[in-house]
Amino acid sequence: MSALQIRCAKFKRRFEAKFAMTVFEKYAHYYDLYYAGKAYDRECDFIEASFVRFGQRPRTILDLACGTGNHGVRLVTRGYQLCGVDLSAAMLSQYRRKLEAQKSSVELHQQDLRRLDLGQQFDAAICMFDAIDYLPDNADLVTFLERVHAHVRPGGLFLFDFWHAAAILRGHDPIRVKEFSLDGGRLLRISTTILDIGRQTANVEFRVLAFEQDRLVADFTEVHSMRYFLAQEMSFILQATGWQVRHLCPAFDLDGTVDANTWHMVAIATPIGETKGFSKSRGGSSSA
Repeated sequence: MSALQIRCAKFKRRFEAKFAMTVFEKYAHYYDLYYAGKAYDRECDFIEASFVRFGQRPRTILDLACGTGNHGVRLVTRGYQLCGVDLSAAMLSQYRRKLEAQKSSVELHQQDLRRLDLGQQFDAAICMFDAIDYLPDNADLVTFLERVHAHVRPGGLFLFDFWHAAAILRGHDPIRVKEFSLDGGRLLRISTTILDIGRQTANVEFRVLAFEQDRLVADFTEVHSMRYFLAQEMSFILQATGWQVRHLCPAFDLDGTVDANTWHMVAIATPIGETKGFSKSRGGSSSA
């Protein structure tokens, strides 16, 4: 590789890291308000039922793209030892506040999942709330799955959910408006979605307006680019990156049937073959 190519590669990594950090940084402040009605307890029930279904009794769980910890804070109270990883410092800050409030302990790391390197393996890994969709490029997706493979012990499980292409293509809302109540005010979120059929991505622009009484106190926009997958496509990608696919199903129904109305799917897989191991230096991590 020439000196110019090396410089270009370094610039590309810095740009990607900077861009990735902007997603969720402002959005994180109101994140839990947006999704207060999400059935996190039911999803944690599903995770535990999946462990039982596939003969697992995990002690340690790696929570990838852990966000503000809405799954982690529940799983840790159920007796699991959690390790959370997320790129967003703002999301991890929210997670730490929750842990302090419930007097729980979770090891947290700020890392790019494409460069995941914790130097240890876990009994199971999860990646919830369609977070894998934020890796729309094949190269990044393959790298991520290989890094997860290195962090799950032989015979362990990796469970994640993702957007199902059939339902996305069949019908999505180009524009959605939601209003949320705040103490002494309200929050308005306007999402505009444009599909890129060739790249299999939904480019979602979130505009968020926060009001105190009738006074606008915040107005910002974030763009989230998310990929959608077909079931057999996801199965092929997993197999190609060293995983045995144990199950594909609608989210969150182990015995359900996937059809054109299934918006979210779950994949459950076990690592096979050798891992690529860990690097000697694991910079960019911060624990709490």
